[in-house]
Amino acid sequence: MRFSKSQLEEIKNRVKLELAKNPKASCREIASALGYSYKFINFLKNKVHKEVARDICSQTVSQEIAKFELIKERTDKELWKLVESQATTAKEKISAIKTILDSNYLFFDKKLNSGLFSQNETKLKKTGAGIEDIREQYKELEHILRNLERIERGEKVDYLPEED
Repeated sequence: MRFSKSQLEEIKNRVKLELAKNPKASCREIASALGYSYKFINFLKNKVHKEVARDICSQTVSQEIAKFELIKERTDKELWKLVESQATTAKEKISAIKTILDSNYLFFDKKLNSGLFSQNETKLKKTGAGIEDIREQYKELEHILRNLERIERGEKVDYLPEED
């Protein structure tokens, strides 16, 4: 017997309900309760277990990224206090800015690698900027920081070429 996607989803939800009532229910028990064949219910039960495992995995990844984000936000606040403070030297300010930029870049990579963003370049471009655009901006910021270090040492500064 063939089922449409919506019918399959409905039956799968009924299997979930039976599993919620009795988590240790066998496929035969669920099949007799719902009136479907054992093999069909076994197929749906396996699908349910895969969904649950995938949801748990994505939830764990999201929780770990949220923890990392909280740590990053706290350290960024402290580093910005150093940058804005009059008591810190220019070298310490540059180092703090570098650390902030590196942590932002690392955080973006963690989100990208975890699947929070699509790794497909075309999908990233639809949202505004692609990976290459972000990397280019990061390189420009690194160039600015190198120039700040050169200014501190009293060396000649090389400027970025002007865009047309």
